Formats: sequence, structure tokens, C-alpha cells
Amino acid sequence: MSESRKLIENWIAAFVAKDLDAVMDCYADDAVNWQVAAGESAIGKEQIRRDLGEFFRGFPDSYST
Repeated sequence: MSESRKLIENWIAAFVAKDLDAVMDCYADDAVNWQVAAGESAIGKEQIRRDLGEFFRGFPDSYST
């Protein structure tokens, strides 16, 4: 299995589990997360962590496949 595929599988498993720490382990320190619905990019792990934590609280039934 490629490293890229393993990373995506780890991200999906962590997202489904709402395991914020495990999701964040999938991001580089200088990552940029661009979500169309959010309007502005989240730049860096700290902002991505805050945004994703708010997302999990706002949409507790969300999932990814």
C-alpha cells in the first residue's frame, strides 16, 4: 500500500472516530485546508485543529468514506 493511500485511510478512520489528535497527525505543520463552504483557508495545524473541532461539535453525525 502506498504512503499516500495509508495517510488517507488513517485520516478517514480518525475523522469517522472524531479523534481530533489522530486527524491532526495527518497534517504537516504548514498545511492549508481549503473548504469551499468555509470561505477562507485554514492555514497551519492550529487553525485547522480549531476549525475541525468546531466542525465536529457542529456536525456530530458527519462521516467520510
